[in-house]
Amino acid sequence: MSIEFKSLCKSFDGSRVLEDVSLAVEPGEVLFVIGTSGTGKSVLMRHVIGLHRPDSGEVWVHGQRVDLLSERELFEIRKRCGFVFQHPALLDFLSLEENVAMPLRRRFGLGRKDATERAVSWLSQVGITKDARSLPSEVGPGIRKRASIARVVALGPEYIVYDEPTTGLDLVNARRIDNLIRRLATETKVTTVVVSHDLRSIFGIADRVAFLYLGRLHALGSPEELRESNDPILSQFLRGRAEGPMVL
Repeated sequence: MSIEFKSLCKSFDGSRVLEDVSLAVEPGEVLFVIGTSGTGKSVLMRHVIGLHRPDSGEVWVHGQRVDLLSERELFEIRKRCGFVFQHPALLDFLSLEENVAMPLRRRFGLGRKDATERAVSWLSQVGITKDARSLPSEVGPGIRKRASIARVVALGPEYIVYDEPTTGLDLVNARRIDNLIRRLATETKVTTVVVSHDLRSIFGIADRVAFLYLGRLHALGSPEELRESNDPILSQFLRGRAEGPMVL
């Protein structure tokens, strides 16, 4: 398995967030992790790169048990993993191409010219050409999101975690991000995990979907299997995302 959680438990200030979660991500797949707000989706994925340590259980990435690694050892795992946060977190004083080029220079020791050329190439691949020299404040949220994805993918990760990648975007830009995630996964064979509540994304590009409820893995399957499920909690969640708040 590329990424695997075994009986993972995590609490904060005495409040249990994750309870006995076991989940394996297959190499090269696009797995969506869904659930109501506060159910532990992002907390789960932050264990992948050691931003959280489990209270009990195991976290495996690339054949290594991440929860036992030192900070120095985690650095090697983090080089294999890309994390696209909900907010692009671009440096405001750098252009989009400079935002992509700077990590390339630091990671691979590239000169400014080579790093810029590679950055421009990746920005082109995510559909950003004419705005490459613009500052983040000069472009819309959809372009900033694509630039943040280019910054991660340019480093050549084997695993990418996207945290709510379409939040705050209009419908057109959200679907562009969906298509980009799916295309990059297909073309680069990168193992992809997406934390999301966007039903159009879930049923549009996911290979499998993991549904967390009250900190537990409640359901796991293909989008079609979840859509056709008779489970009342899952059904209400899916209806609630489309129609209104969940009441269970």
